[in-house]
Amino acid sequence: SEAYSYLDLRADAGLLVVRAIAAEGKEVAALEKALLEELVRLQNETVPAAELARVRDKIVTDALRRRESVDGIANALGEAATLHGDPE
Repeated sequence: SEAYSYLDLRADAGLLVVRAIAAEGKEVAALEKALLEELVRLQNETVPAAELARVRDKIVTDALRRRESVDGIANALGEAATLHGDPE
């Protein structure tokens, strides 16, 4: 099985998308139960400071790397113009 999530913070409070694919022979209900348990855990427990710092660093690094290519710069400008009305 595999699972991943995506957090879209472009508008309002944001949108958390969680997706999972059950491995062959695994019950979807068991996968759904495990995902819901993990979401409840994330809701109720504090994220350790070291893990939070690691994720913040990764977000910044990924954003900078995306802007190192002409394509990445064009994408960032297009997103800024489309979503925020300002290409700067």
